Amino acid sequence: MSSTTERQRGQVLAIFALSLTAVLGAGALAFDGGMMILERRDQQNAADAAAMAGARYVTTDHSKARSVAASVAADNGFSSGAGMQVVSVNVPPTTGRFATWPNAIQVEIKNTRPSILGSIMGFLAWDVGASATAASLDEVGGPFSILSLEPSACEALKVAGTGGIVANGNIQVNSDCPTSAMKRQ
Repeated sequence: MSSTTERQRGQVLAIFALSLTAVLGAGALAFDGGMMILERRDQQNAADAAAMAGARYVTTDHSKARSVAASVAADNGFSSGAGMQVVSVNVPPTTGRFATWPNAIQVEIKNTRPSILGSIMGFLAWDVGASATAASLDEVGGPFSILSLEPSACEALKVAGTGGIVANGNIQVNSDCPTSAMKRQ
């Protein structure tokens, strides 16, 4: 017959094993999740910059728009064939609200990141991706010439320099700042 002390040691070992699994799972979620969020943010920044750069040429030369966008994505650390990275540049966009717009460009960046702590739990890799679309249009159809979208910042639109601004429409700043949403420096 076993003593009470020996049975308690066995319980402690079982509780420790279950707790260790939970701690490793939480660590995997925190560490690998954080790494995925960082990767996604970097991809989105690169895709945004690439789409904006390509939009400059999209009305005149689709080939140049694609190459400029791919070059900017590569300058930001993302190029097809580097590891598991895939960079797609589409003129016109193939998905989303602006699909088939002839003067729009879409940049999609995808990557498969290896798991660090998640591999202990059976998750070997994570798929991460971001997409950005930009267009070069003569008229956007809105009742404004300048639009500043920063609802929580004072001085959401700053105008500096000695030149002038001629707006053949409204200047809209959607800030809820009580003192001055638009400031001239």
